[in-house]
Amino acid sequence: MSQPAIKTFNPTGPCNPNTRYMLPVLARQTGVDSAIEEKNYFVLHAPQRSGKTTFLNFLTNKINSEGNYYALMCSLASLKIVSDKDETLTKIVSLINKSMAKSKVKQIKDKANTYNSLPQMADTNQKVRALLNQLCEDLDKDLIVFFEEADYPCWIGLLTFMAQIQEAYLIRERPGHKFPRAMAFVGCRDIMACLFEAQSDTKISKIKFPPFNIIKKTLTLDNFTKPEIKTLCQQHTTASGQIFLDSAIERIWHWSAGQPGSVNALANETVVKILNKDYSATITGEQVDQAAESLIKQRYAPFDSILKRLKEPRVHMVMDSVIAGIPFKEFIEMDNREYCQALGLLVPGESGKNRPANPLLQQVIPLVLTDKLVDRMPFYLANTAWNDGKIFFVNEILQSFQDFWKNNSKSFLKLPKQVDSDLFENYSDEEMASIIRSVVDSLFDEAFYSLTLLAYLRKLLDSSALIRLQYAEDRGSMDIVITYQERVYTLRVSIRRRVEAENDLDQLAADLSANGQKEGWFFVFDSDKNKTMDEKIFSAVLDHKNVIINIFVC
Repeated sequence: MSQPAIKTFNPTGPCNPNTRYMLPVLARQTGVDSAIEEKNYFVLHAPQRSGKTTFLNFLTNKINSEGNYYALMCSLASLKIVSDKDETLTKIVSLINKSMAKSKVKQIKDKANTYNSLPQMADTNQKVRALLNQLCEDLDKDLIVFFEEADYPCWIGLLTFMAQIQEAYLIRERPGHKFPRAMAFVGCRDIMACLFEAQSDTKISKIKFPPFNIIKKTLTLDNFTKPEIKTLCQQHTTASGQIFLDSAIERIWHWSAGQPGSVNALANETVVKILNKDYSATITGEQVDQAAESLIKQRYAPFDSILKRLKEPRVHMVMDSVIAGIPFKEFIEMDNREYCQALGLLVPGESGKNRPANPLLQQVIPLVLTDKLVDRMPFYLANTAWNDGKIFFVNEILQSFQDFWKNNSKSFLKLPKQVDSDLFENYSDEEMASIIRSVVDSLFDEAFYSLTLLAYLRKLLDSSALIRLQYAEDRGSMDIVITYQERVYTLRVSIRRRVEAENDLDQLAADLSANGQKEGWFFVFDSDKNKTMDEKIFSAVLDHKNVIINIFVC
């Protein structure tokens, strides 16, 4: 007799309890029940890969099975490609009808597409209101509606949609004006922040919209705690007999920071790829680290939708400062930082500083930003030996980069933001500069320098060494950490517009000593426009507070 299939960890998409390990879903947010009982309209927001869709699926099924109310879940995700107001509202009606047609509640399913001929449906500005009003009139129980991905509609479409909801909400107790008992607007971002930004848009700010005061609660889904990660992994142990050591739980917690999608991805990668489903093998912290490195090399596909946001100017401004380790500029408003947090790119660090949401994302972001640049770096770099099999020749590598920067920086730092060029093997310095500038967008003004050095190192070292970044959180630098043959090389990279050499050296020496390292490297990009490149290029070796520091400037 064949053994029943063992469930798996779910790294992508909504969870099916029949095939996936899961924590108690509805326990993750208990405030929804009271919101429904109190007839509230509310917001549920959390970053991507946090389990919102799974939560809504379970909640919808629970409400419908209990029999007190009817629940309908409607995704607005397809509206992200719609930019016209009337098209947005017409599309929302279509999406509601599709959700009704898929409903497991017969009374709702039977009403799909039956209201399109209502007279009020002819008015685009009343379509959504008319449909939901008539549906509520026809049902024998109160209706609850969950709009998923509600932060996607275009600004003017979102405002008009919400205006319809608000108008109907205010008169829903009157005869003939029934409307959903409760309604949730679910997405990465708080829809109230979206409405505020929409009303601030100069193109539509002159149009009068209601104050949108019907939202009574704002709820979210928290990341998993360390005990919850252990509980999730224990389900696999119970099903398969395979044990997660405490060190494995610790490393899953370290790499994921409890982000649900990352937790599942790490556990799945360890079980399936690292151990090849050998359930007799005990899972260790070292194996979880291998899984993390594997996900980083793959660029961890579930991050794709988040990483695409790096192209947005408001995300550029924030992430430029985070990667470069510099304080936020005054013009980077708090709502832009909160926007990046809502997307799942950042979390608040110590003393209000911001850092990437978890160590997985921290490593993936700079790799994604430099992938194309690495491919287009001079081919001869990858064919040069920079080690003797035991140690890396870090000084020689940084000297070669000084030469590279001297020959190319003057031209590509002056080029426009977008330059199209497919040249690779046969190019002049100017052409090489065009390639560099076209793949590392100039909006990353501060991080551009560090990312170029990172790409250069990646091209040289290829897969022979492990290269990882450590962000400085407003220290004005970032660390490139190279591991080769179990030896660690720490390279601090900084761009300086003023001289703070003594403090920098003190900090680097202290950090190296704390990590048990007796030698480190400090690479400084000198942005003084009054100096020639020959005047900038400099190198020295210092014995600073019992630590050898190799300094390179260009």
